[in-house]
Amino acid sequence: MVPRASALRQLEELKPIKCLALPSDQYNKRAKDQFIKENAAKKLYYEEFLYKGIGLIPSSFKYAECVSFGGGEGSWAMYDKKAGVVIIRRDIVTPDKILIHEIVHALQDQHFNLSKIRSNVLTTDQELAITALSEGEAVFIEQVIEASDSQNINISTEQESTSTNLDSNLDCELPEALLNIFMFVYEWGARFASNLSDVNSLDKAYTNLPQSTRDILHPREYLKARHQPTSTKELPLKAPPGYKLLYSDVLGQYVIHALLKSYIPMPTAILAAKGWSGDHIALYENKADKKEQKFHVIWKIRYEDTTDIIQMLTALREYSFNRFGVLLDNRASNWKFETPDRFSFGVESKGREVTLNFNFPTT
Repeated sequence: MVPRASALRQLEELKPIKCLALPSDQYNKRAKDQFIKENAAKKLYYEEFLYKGIGLIPSSFKYAECVSFGGGEGSWAMYDKKAGVVIIRRDIVTPDKILIHEIVHALQDQHFNLSKIRSNVLTTDQELAITALSEGEAVFIEQVIEASDSQNINISTEQESTSTNLDSNLDCELPEALLNIFMFVYEWGARFASNLSDVNSLDKAYTNLPQSTRDILHPREYLKARHQPTSTKELPLKAPPGYKLLYSDVLGQYVIHALLKSYIPMPTAILAAKGWSGDHIALYENKADKKEQKFHVIWKIRYEDTTDIIQMLTALREYSFNRFGVLLDNRASNWKFETPDRFSFGVESKGREVTLNFNFPTT
């Protein structure tokens, strides 16, 4: 399989690619350890509250546990970047397409140093974009190989190494928005790779890394010039009185689309995310008042022009109704309301920026 993948991708095998077969219990431990090294437990903990606050996942979903399982123990196979080894399960037959996928990662690492590329990742938006480059290319290569055997290529991937039917005691059926975000790196990444047209363009992408999910969504724009997102310094956030900053991030164009799409029609969600120029989101906690322990999320999003703001406000009014049951005036551009369960949601728009405020109990 290595010679075939190497010849198709036109990346020479610089050194022999080793494969290690482990019993599932040892595989699970190694996979989980690697996932935790790449995703700090505290980060997952804060993300869980942040995502529940904005409505990306339901309050009952065990995000940290389920993401850890899906990203590690729930996989068919993995490529260990530190050891430079493809690892599979000894007691389960690994599908050829999964092996090819991991071999492509090994070739990428030998030529482009995947660990070094990921070392500069600072935000969720960057991580999705860079992961979409490597995962999308691997999916595209395995699909081309499948197509040459079956004469039928399908750019959408049915099952990847991070989406398996392996047994688990966890109830981890992913919410729609989260599933779409996880599959973004494979599905949209494969589209991105196919649009780069040749292996030289793929090679250049590793030295001209996509900066955001916007680059992945719009490969033709990327080929002309990478989009430079507005920096978080240009989108400052101020903690509410009595609140302490816990975590901040940039979610990006695709996460905005995925979030809204789970509450409103897809065309409206697409228009609301279109024109994204940058964002800055932060999670705060109020520990000063023991009777009123709450989280507060501030999310500031900048767009290219005011027309994009109008589309976003339209989407947020629908989001407010479908998530909270609150009907707003069609002309409203600023609002704030509180629900009976002490959850408040507010929107402020000014110029090319819209700021969302979520306030909710820590429990």
